[in-house]
Amino acid sequence: MRTIDTDLIEKILQVNDSFLRFAQNYLFAGTQLTPTQFNILWEIILHEGLLINDLKEKLIISAPALSQLLNRMEKWWFIERVLSKNDKREIKILPTPKAIEIYHSINDKYIAIAWEKFWNIKQKDKEIMIKFLDYIENQI
Repeated sequence: MRTIDTDLIEKILQVNDSFLRFAQNYLFAGTQLTPTQFNILWEIILHEGLLINDLKEKLIISAPALSQLLNRMEKWWFIERVLSKNDKREIKILPTPKAIEIYHSINDKYIAIAWEKFWNIKQKDKEIMIKFLDYIENQI
């Protein structure tokens, strides 16, 4: 039996799926990046580098999966690994200049498209959407 709750959850998942397909097909086209790798870049750029364990916790990803992603990103010159001077077991992941450039290019495309798609939404509706999205985020 369908309810408003199941309809809402289904719609949220559909929008998320549509966004991921859009991102893969348009935003990341020609970059060799996947959405997960973009999330890695976003985190390390936002925090000006992260230790591998911190990155693993932020992305909620297994160590082997993260290692595989980082290996590919390092091969494509998106990241560099820097050993800690104090503890050789600590490895900090830093974005390369190439990665920062690609990140900003993707982000600029995203902002331009978001502006194009959402600029004509009424102010009141935008406020409702923000409150709703904040509520969802706080429930996660």
